[in-house]
Amino acid sequence: MACVPGGAAILAIVLATGAEAAPRERTTVILQADVPGRANVNRHRLTLMARTADGRDVTLALSCRVNEPSVFGVAIKAGGEPPPIDGRVVTFRLENPDGELNERLASADSYLILGGERAVRLFARALRSDVIGLDDGAGQTVRFGLCADRARVDRYRELCQLD
Repeated sequence: MACVPGGAAILAIVLATGAEAAPRERTTVILQADVPGRANVNRHRLTLMARTADGRDVTLALSCRVNEPSVFGVAIKAGGEPPPIDGRVVTFRLENPDGELNERLASADSYLILGGERAVRLFARALRSDVIGLDDGAGQTVRFGLCADRARVDRYRELCQLD
């Protein structure tokens, strides 16, 4: 898959279930640098949004603290059924460079979450790929094309020291 510059910028963390909507083949990439976060700690945020083949919206939101980049978190919000209370194993399929990573993500409300060193290791690798395919462990798959805005993805990697 070749990287093509450009992409729309829309911020949304909470997603609606839209099974009747037509699937889109693109990823929306949003970068927010040095924005207020929880506990009055500023964060850098990267939000990736895509749609499953059956039309459900999925958001992959990443954040790190401005002054402590190793304090890193990931939240996945998928349209459809909420995750089980104890989370589930999620498979991340990477393209160019290729690879497959399996991680057990916990549940918080309607999100699957991952934080700390495991999240840093996973996304330091995943964000170098052209595509992150995500299988949520319940049969829902989605592809996030990082080439939608490679400059924003690379800037986020730099801000959060994910090299």
